Amino acid sequence: MRCFFHVQLREDIVCDTSGVELPNIEAAWSVALQRATELVVEAVRFGRDTGFDAILVADVHGSPMIHVAAGDVLPTSLRHQIRSPARL
Repeated sequence: MRCFFHVQLREDIVCDTSGVELPNIEAAWSVALQRATELVVEAVRFGRDTGFDAILVADVHGSPMIHVAAGDVLPTSLRHQIRSPARL
């Protein structure tokens, strides 16, 4: 299955136009968590806001499959510092 990993940046969405071929939805979930974690780690490393609200995973038809919010990959003690992202 081809999955597209879009990045929701406050009011904008940066679209993944190439996608990744993955075996199943569980693999897509894992990749989405990994990408969200990498973005949060980078923000913490450089002392800045995460700058993104969520990783949105869509199928080849553009239908949403997974939503991983920036706050979902933060320790509980830091989650209050991230505003709630818009849900699908």
